Amino acid sequence: MTVSTLEARLEELLVPVIGPAGLPARPEAPADGHRDGLSGLRETLPHLTGLRERLATSEAEVLRRVGCRVHRPWRPVLFEPAPHETPPEHNGPVAPEHNQLVRTQDQDTVPGTAGQLPVGDLTDTAEADTARPDTAGPDSRVVGTAQLQAGLSTLGVDEALAESLTEIVLACVTVRSPGEQSSVVSRGQALLAAVETLTTTTGALDAVLLSAVRQLTATTGQLLLLDKGATTPEDLSAEGREEWRARAKVLTRHEIEAVTGWGVGEVSDLVALAATPAPVRAAVTHALATGEASWRLARRYYRECTDLTTTDAAAIAHGLFGDDPAAAVTERLDSAGEWTGDPWRHKEFYRALSREAHKIRARDPET
Repeated sequence: MTVSTLEARLEELLVPVIGPAGLPARPEAPADGHRDGLSGLRETLPHLTGLRERLATSEAEVLRRVGCRVHRPWRPVLFEPAPHETPPEHNGPVAPEHNQLVRTQDQDTVPGTAGQLPVGDLTDTAEADTARPDTAGPDSRVVGTAQLQAGLSTLGVDEALAESLTEIVLACVTVRSPGEQSSVVSRGQALLAAVETLTTTTGALDAVLLSAVRQLTATTGQLLLLDKGATTPEDLSAEGREEWRARAKVLTRHEIEAVTGWGVGEVSDLVALAATPAPVRAAVTHALATGEASWRLARRYYRECTDLTTTDAAAIAHGLFGDDPAAAVTERLDSAGEWTGDPWRHKEFYRALSREAHKIRARDPET
């Protein structure tokens, strides 16, 4: 199998991230009360969860395509350059044991597939997708980016989220445009940048998903109140309010399970985290929106802190997810005590979460 044929085959297997329909438009304001609002939110959830999962698939596809895994700290050496290539420049020494893309091979990889090709065998013979017009030049990309951002602004998307969505789209263009780069090294650099973008900006979608679930729960609660002939929770007795709140969460979970296919446990955690008090929710949402944490870490935090008071859970949330150096855990600070803002390393997160939760549980109740 020639390299050109292999590249063409990889393009056939590459999963498109953004379908022909594009990103879902923001639902219009309901014209017929809460039931129309509920319908709009229900239609939005599958788009959010589906796009989130397709982005994860795209990230995995990029890594599979280059047959590599990434070792951090950052500034990786992308490939062992072929004899005709110039090694990439770096701003300082690079530790090979940490800053190198190390090739991996899946157990089910068969001879002759990309997972077994030495890096030096990849020549610059990747063919662009001929089904698309040739509009990938620098000027057209600048124009297209500006048009995309203007369109998102017209839809009412806030500036931070619009920037994240634009970065996602540009990363998808990079993955689907194998002929843009002039060498294997530059192609690897572009793909690695796409992996970083898809990984960090997916958190912004998770933040929107959390907000959508919270609004869906509130809308469901409004429907339950109307069914009871009430207008606010204060119209119910104390016991009635507890039953109403629990019932709203149950119905929301059932709706989300039906449209997403997620398991009961994950949906329960999603609905519960979305319904947490503002001091907890705000810190988690901030970390998701900035790409510093993922839904996986947010869910782990929630499961670890379910038995804590709101005050204690909020303190841990601000330490792990906040940006205040005075409240942040040591893992979020540099040697000078300044907040880094880097994405969480998962092992460090799990260790810090366990430590902070243990400190609270081991605290003397008399103090």
